[in-house]
Amino acid sequence: MPQIVILQAIRDLGEIATVALSRHADRSAATTVTVLDKLEARDLVTRRRSAVDRRIVHTALTEKSAQVFAAAPPLFNKAFRKGFAELTAAEQEKIVQAFEAAADLIDPEQVALHTDDDMAEIR
Repeated sequence: MPQIVILQAIRDLGEIATVALSRHADRSAATTVTVLDKLEARDLVTRRRSAVDRRIVHTALTEKSAQVFAAAPPLFNKAFRKGFAELTAAEQEKIVQAFEAAADLIDPEQVALHTDDDMAEIR
């Protein structure tokens, strides 16, 4: 889930410094850099150091990530988005916290390795 949050932030904000990205995504700098390392290895983002201040690293989406976004279905269907928008801020926050807790239980790199039989054991 952090990878999606980071990619969406870059898509929405354009080329962005790592510090600003971690603030926007509400992630620690260390988590953001780790996620960016994985995204860069998959050719979904590029990073470059600022010519003015070498401590600043800018991140941008690649053409490949633009294609991924174009082909991806929405994360939630229209009915969910409508219903979610009608909830109070407190109710929305509870749902977001539950999603984040569930996402923390999942190692995204391992999900693809599970078979349907493996998932049946969890259910």
